[in-house]
Amino acid sequence: MDSTSKFFKLLSRGDCLLTHLFVPHVFCEKYASAIPLTVKMIVRNGYEIWVDFDKKNERFIGLGYFFSHFSLVGGQSLVFEYIGGFNFKVSIFGLDGSEIEYPNIVHHLQSCRPRNGLLYTENRYLYEKLVV
Repeated sequence: MDSTSKFFKLLSRGDCLLTHLFVPHVFCEKYASAIPLTVKMIVRNGYEIWVDFDKKNERFIGLGYFFSHFSLVGGQSLVFEYIGGFNFKVSIFGLDGSEIEYPNIVHHLQSCRPRNGLLYTENRYLYEKLVV
């Protein structure tokens, strides 16, 4: 994937009350045909959530638990990176503009344990081990 396989979303207070999030049109023009209708969002601490990708309306649907579990509020930012197949890496940035320290949580449908708020590293091998 090239650098345009990423997109950034500045959350409004209203976004955090919804269960969907719009995806930039330019990103959808380039990648929508390759992205399946259901995708997995992967956060650095091991949290994963499956959501629907509504290609027609260019949005992810089913993010309510994600917003709630991470206590997201307006003014925070998300960076999504499509890494192929069903997978998106998601990074969360706080109100101060720095990446948050991820809580020790996993989605209630996951059978694994959280990874103690582990941050991504520049070592891509470590990240790929977490994704598998």
